[in-house]
Amino acid sequence: MVNPMINTLRSILTGSCQADSLWTGDSDDMIALHHPDGRFSRISDSARLVTGHAPDALSGKPLSAIIAPDDRGAAFNALAKACYRGGKARAEFRILKADGSIGWAEMAVSADGKGRVRSIIRDIGERHAMAVADAAALEQAEEQATAHTTYLADLSHEIRTPLNAVIGFAEMMKHETFGPLGHQKYEEYAGLIHKSGQHLLSLVSDLLDLSKLEAERYQLEPQPTDIAGLVSDCVEMTRLGAEEAGLTLTADLDALPDDVLVDQKVLRQIVLNLISNAVKFTRDGGIEVRLRHDRESMWISVIDTGIGMNTDQLSNIGKRFTKAQRDGVRGAKGTGLGLALCDALARLHEGELRLASREGEGTRAVLCLPLVAAGEQTEEDDDSDTASVLDRLGRAIVSEAPDRERGVA
Repeated sequence: MVNPMINTLRSILTGSCQADSLWTGDSDDMIALHHPDGRFSRISDSARLVTGHAPDALSGKPLSAIIAPDDRGAAFNALAKACYRGGKARAEFRILKADGSIGWAEMAVSADGKGRVRSIIRDIGERHAMAVADAAALEQAEEQATAHTTYLADLSHEIRTPLNAVIGFAEMMKHETFGPLGHQKYEEYAGLIHKSGQHLLSLVSDLLDLSKLEAERYQLEPQPTDIAGLVSDCVEMTRLGAEEAGLTLTADLDALPDDVLVDQKVLRQIVLNLISNAVKFTRDGGIEVRLRHDRESMWISVIDTGIGMNTDQLSNIGKRFTKAQRDGVRGAKGTGLGLALCDALARLHEGELRLASREGEGTRAVLCLPLVAAGEQTEEDDDSDTASVLDRLGRAIVSEAPDRERGVA
């Protein structure tokens, strides 16, 4: 740091500046004497390590010859302070190296009041890189903390709303506000209580799945599955919601062997989420669900004619605790965990989730999974499934142009 550099300067000032060890030794620091105007008059051999220049190549040249133009002011201020005010000064700047690269250096400079100026210049590239990395990590942590706080606020609202509905309608039924419980109004309230309870269950399920992923304790349970049948079931489960929204919901499913190994709960959760999202963000038109495959992979596509997304909205899709702002659509509230969990669960299944969208034209979500039949499963390291899930959580692969996937018509 600076103190050892200042100590070396002090030893130079006390008369040992001519010692050969200071100029020809194997020090990592570049030692130099300067004319009052800053030009180099003598330079140690270690200049090669710091700048890549031979000492003779710099002799007689100004200090500015090795400093990036934008940083010269800081170096000259330190030089002026030492020369005209006496004492010592320091500066950090980008250094221009002989090979054309740019590094970072720290300079300690001192003058003895007799016109002799000495400096020590040290390469601090590694230290600066660490500082930049630390700053980036801090910024990322702060962004995550802010997103987490916002998410908790949204989640509190999401949970409070259906809970209030459950409690309110239950109290009305308890006190028989509209008369005996056989009244038709209570049947309507019971339906609303059921719907609110389902919404709460969905929220809690997302939170539990996220907790398992964070703890790296989410275990897949693959079993032979009729993929087309499972996807068809998901379509039928969401058909009523689509029809109530005035949308068409169609399916075009390839036939696959009925012994494909997948975790049925995970696959069902992903497909239901993708179709539900398509319904939520589609005003008119419809949604098509496709299933395609080749010998090694299968693709489940959910294609809608909805409002689509722009680049900024796409960049937020899949981030934990972050929701893309998409106003003016039905039921646009939510926790923001759905697609993040879908992507993480897909990767846990050695697959991936791809999103493509154009604003005002619609969105295509494609779930890509390996096609593994029973008896073909390979033995995997137990720790590999979830080791990097959190790093991937929320990194849904997105692009603004809806590329057509291989095997997806």
